[in-house]
Amino acid sequence: MRVAVMGSGGLGGLFGGLLSAAGAEVIFIARGKHLDAMRSTGLRILSDRGDVSLDKVDATDDPKGRPLVDIVIFTVKGQDTKSAAALIEPVVGPDTAIVSFQNGVEWLDILSTQYSPDAVMPGATMTPATIEAPGVIRHIGGSRAITIGEWHGNKSARVSRFAECCEKAGLEVTISEKIHVDVWSKFVAMTSFSALACLTRLPLRTIAATDETRQLATDAMNEIIAISRARGVVLADDLTSKIFASVEKFDPSWKTSMCNDLEAGKPIEVDSLSGAVHRLGLELGVPTPVHSVAYRALISYARIEK
Repeated sequence: MRVAVMGSGGLGGLFGGLLSAAGAEVIFIARGKHLDAMRSTGLRILSDRGDVSLDKVDATDDPKGRPLVDIVIFTVKGQDTKSAAALIEPVVGPDTAIVSFQNGVEWLDILSTQYSPDAVMPGATMTPATIEAPGVIRHIGGSRAITIGEWHGNKSARVSRFAECCEKAGLEVTISEKIHVDVWSKFVAMTSFSALACLTRLPLRTIAATDETRQLATDAMNEIIAISRARGVVLADDLTSKIFASVEKFDPSWKTSMCNDLEAGKPIEVDSLSGAVHRLGLELGVPTPVHSVAYRALISYARIEK
């Protein structure tokens, strides 16, 4: 299987590296020092489930001139979605699936408009991974679970083939017939905890274990659940309790990728997370006080020069 990884940071580097080690033909699309390191020394994954070292990988900042791929794993930050969607165009053919594991939900509209709903295979994962150093990915904890599905819920040959390839690489794959529910469920969790982690600088388990911040997290999640309902996406009644149960199993020091970026002085994707909640709330007449405050308080950090 030929795969392009658009955004070869923590998550993209992990998934692409595991797929490459399992025999897939992978093109890593990256930039900066991380790209330079992959070109010169390859890619290394450090994980409790076993380290992986790839001495040589195919890494580029522009896939123009490369052959069409079967799958694009799309893992860029929300603010980079439009530019990245244009960048992958040379390797996207009529049968290519763009599998996005991004946070947020606005990318659904961006990618489906740029290509088509049939070209987009939405995905969801809470697998934590970060760039520890240029060319080095740190996989935190043991989870490698991903959920993928076709836009319209059909179980296609390509989604089955990609799932088999991922399982061979050591990922735990669920093929969902209600992938939009899964994407919105992740949006509820990731957006709410990203906002609170950035505002408080606290790890997720501390947020969940402290009465006051746990209530803030509950309120933030309920705001998004109300928006999903207004958009016609019905989420599970016990979603918030399931999210808290999951958070309580996380590494005690784990925050979120957005908080990690904030603390590292990098631009954060608050505009496509709490900002999206704020905008959707205004559009749909749903109050979003927690996310509106988070968006307004943090938006300046989204505009830091790279």
